[in-house]
Amino acid sequence: MDPLKHHIVTLDNCGPVSVFLQGDLEKQRDGAVFLTVHDVGSSYNCWVDWVMDTSMEEIRKRALFVHVALPGQEPGAEDLQQDFTFPKMQELGLNLVTVLDHLRISRVVGLGDGAGANIILRFAMNHP
Repeated sequence: MDPLKHHIVTLDNCGPVSVFLQGDLEKQRDGAVFLTVHDVGSSYNCWVDWVMDTSMEEIRKRALFVHVALPGQEPGAEDLQQDFTFPKMQELGLNLVTVLDHLRISRVVGLGDGAGANIILRFAMNHP
């Protein structure tokens, strides 16, 4: 599989987030697209590892995975500024649509783990 492609997308009221694409955006934009959000204290790499499992081989061939890294949660990320206010889950969920707009993706299947599941659920409720 090709290396991950990194994008930085600025979300309203949340600031910039890193987005990592696993798969071919041009081939899969209108196919099966999965939007993932990890748990707090984890990273998008938990989703990358899951997608790379041998049991996911057939899905991996036909899908695009869009992994959102929550602020300050990327591996090797610098500490957040002292005055940084971490966005509320509602703000993150409401504004994830900006990632899809940036990538010109019209629909996704949302996957979340822990706090990421809460964020994805809020996204789905605001953008059915």
